[in-house]
Amino acid sequence: MNATRQQGYSFIELIMSIVVLGIVLSGAVLLFSTAVGSSADPLRRHQAIALAESYLDEILSRRFVDPDGTDGEASRASYDDVDDYANIVSQAPALSNGNPVASLSDYLVTVSVTNEALGGIAAGNVYRVDVTVAYDNTSITLSGYRTNY
Repeated sequence: MNATRQQGYSFIELIMSIVVLGIVLSGAVLLFSTAVGSSADPLRRHQAIALAESYLDEILSRRFVDPDGTDGEASRASYDDVDDYANIVSQAPALSNGNPVASLSDYLVTVSVTNEALGGIAAGNVYRVDVTVAYDNTSITLSGYRTNY
């Protein structure tokens, strides 16, 4: 009598492979959803840094001493020296002419201008400019110095 051996999987082997496959797939889906959920974070951070750099470049390009002798101009479009920008406190981003940028309305910009000594230069001849951009419980601060030379 020739007994033939049956080929295939048992019911228990089939159930165990389904369970293992389910565990592996659930881990992969969790990893994928975490990666996709935070994929916009670098974009928001880059936008905030670019916005802070833009404000800092604009401010540091202004004169140290007010050319017309009038301190505290009324609007950003008329700011002509560095310390005029100390008036910017938590406002939505706007162009230098004062027009708001609607697509950046989630960001808040704060500018701090202080006298601070730098190396061997006295505090009266140095402004430290801190530009802070806040969004989604996160803030980024860029600093720069403007000296009276």
